[in-house]
Amino acid sequence: MKVIYWKKIPSARFIDGSVLCELQGGRSGVCSHRNVGAKISALMLYIALGLCAEDEDVDGKGRFLRASPTYDELQNLTGLSRPLISTALSVLDELQLIEREPQGRGASYLLTGYDYTKGWCKVPFRAISKKVNGSVQIEPFSHFNKRGLIELYALKLFLYLLAIRGNETSESKVSYELISERTAIPRKAIRKTGSFLLNSGLLSNIKRSSYQDGGDSDHEGGANKYYVTGFNDLLVRR
Repeated sequence: MKVIYWKKIPSARFIDGSVLCELQGGRSGVCSHRNVGAKISALMLYIALGLCAEDEDVDGKGRFLRASPTYDELQNLTGLSRPLISTALSVLDELQLIEREPQGRGASYLLTGYDYTKGWCKVPFRAISKKVNGSVQIEPFSHFNKRGLIELYALKLFLYLLAIRGNETSESKVSYELISERTAIPRKAIRKTGSFLLNSGLLSNIKRSSYQDGGDSDHEGGANKYYVTGFNDLLVRR
């Protein structure tokens, strides 16, 4: 059986912060009318769709990342209820992160913004998923209660770290200032957010810069090194 080490998701809108800053915890942004739980669920679901997506070459139309999971499969992957999945899909629609296409009694989901030559990043599949009673689950999601800003910040930071990692490097190297600028996570909450990611199992290690807490982010040493769980798998070539 072929081992799946990682899957693809589009990365451009996570790198520039255009989506992550929209998903603020406050009352601004495209999804300002949504509560924190809906935003957390949306990012959980996006990661799950990424793990289900396949690179599809459509004659005359280009290449796409398409996911076609059932609601039952999404429930198993994320631990979300069916109503939360429905709400999360609506949030992803509002953010223009997906396009839904009817498919029989269900739907398929195109992950928008995909350019197979660039502009995509790797999500660790093998390291964060496990099979339970024949169903695949994203194990770290069992630590999420779908409430509280730290959980929202954690998913935003996780996606940002995936997006900025160089293809030949194990880690994502970035300062608090840049994280805050691109994700709208308050600087004072970044350390706690990193700790949550470590405890949940989405991150495996953080090598902290001696300059970071002193605020000297312009110095080369001002960037921490973040290692997502399964970082070695991300270096495997297909």
